[in-house]
Amino acid sequence: MTKAALPSLIQQKGMIIVNESIAGVAPLLGRCGYSASKHALHGLFTSLRCELKTKGGHVMIICPGFIKTNLQTRALGCDGNIATHKQTRVGQQQTPEFVAQKIYMGAQKKSSMMVFTLVGKISHGYESED
Repeated sequence: MTKAALPSLIQQKGMIIVNESIAGVAPLLGRCGYSASKHALHGLFTSLRCELKTKGGHVMIICPGFIKTNLQTRALGCDGNIATHKQTRVGQQQTPEFVAQKIYMGAQKKSSMMVFTLVGKISHGYESED
């Protein structure tokens, strides 16, 4: 879908906002499949951001922590089945409204990457733009 949208995105100097999750920058025990997919997003969209930099398009990667959704009831373990063991969670869950507001503010500033939690910032080893 991103490939199909690129010509229009570049022409309109648009923005792709990628919901990567803290799992893209920090270990997430009990959620191997989910974490692997988020690490893949990180590589793809960080590279795409670099390629688009001189063409006018922008990529913003967001890495929220745990959000109050029902995702935890469907998370897959390393065997590809729904995880039945207690999954790790560090810190408080964020509300969807809190995350949406942070994304909106980051998009207004054309941030490159936003990490919303202290654990994510420590794991990634940099100062976040949020």
